[in-house]
Amino acid sequence: MGRLLQELRRRNVFRVALAYLILGWVVVQAAAILAPALLLPDWTLSLVVFFGIIGFPFALNFAWAYELTPEGLKPTGAVDPIPLNAHVLDGQCPLLAMSRLWGCQFSCLLYPQ
Repeated sequence: MGRLLQELRRRNVFRVALAYLILGWVVVQAAAILAPALLLPDWTLSLVVFFGIIGFPFALNFAWAYELTPEGLKPTGAVDPIPLNAHVLDGQCPLLAMSRLWGCQFSCLLYPQ
């Protein structure tokens, strides 16, 4: 099980999953705001959520199969594997950004204008 988690981390599957979930949340929020304004049917939001759920496994498979390099997308087998400890601070920046975003959201909930 440990090797699978290391391989998922090396292939950036966790990052793609997190990015997909965040982007999906933003798209659903935008659809919830824009659908009534554009007089779209009530089932529009359900359709957006459905397509987001259907697309999630495809995004994870794409993240597993391909690697984004400075030369563009390459199949993962064609890219040299990077040791897991090569970038010590690599995972801290997204966590810091997410904590700031959550802090802003909670402050907006606590202190509405």
